[in-house]
Amino acid sequence: MAFLKKAKTEFGIIGIWEITESLQELELKYDLSEKERSELNLISAEKRKKEFLIVKILLKEILKFTPEIIYEKTGKPKLANSKLNISISHSADLAVVFVSEKSIGIDVENCERDISKITSRFLHRSEIEFTEKSANVQDLKIILWCAKEAIFKCCREQGIRFNSEIIIQPFRVEENTFFLGKRIGSMQTDYFKLWFFYVKNNVVVGCVEN
Repeated sequence: MAFLKKAKTEFGIIGIWEITESLQELELKYDLSEKERSELNLISAEKRKKEFLIVKILLKEILKFTPEIIYEKTGKPKLANSKLNISISHSADLAVVFVSEKSIGIDVENCERDISKITSRFLHRSEIEFTEKSANVQDLKIILWCAKEAIFKCCREQGIRFNSEIIIQPFRVEENTFFLGKRIGSMQTDYFKLWFFYVKNNVVVGCVEN
């Protein structure tokens, strides 16, 4: 079993799974309902099938039951008939689920992913300045990318411009695991508390609306 971690935070519960099993092995770990089986059969890519099953298994692991996941028109997942909110993320080798009563987001990415070509598309000019001064530019860029993805998942709107509407306050990766961010909307500005941690050469960034 590749269940790695159940982390209880002040904001909610995070479950992390290392994706090592075959699809057949995962199917043996979870008793699909007829509806869930139909949903699984509609997915064509094997990796997506694995991710579907792992999220179900993780929810059962961290909550001791498996609420139905439904999706809003924006694609944002939510738990049916529950006051709990959910955020989901995957990297090449990890799946992460975050459950909370608060408005939340989570994202995971491999620390070695090369995102240098898209830096200008997601970093604000103020972020580029403090990133270039960092002693660990690669990690900081990955953390900022994940932070903006996590904030985006907190918001109900689509079409948010990462490089101008989501801004992360300067912080030092070597000194701080908690940091702050904001999303500048047309009507109001929303503020977020974020944190990061490492798992098997991946970085996980969670956020909660402040």
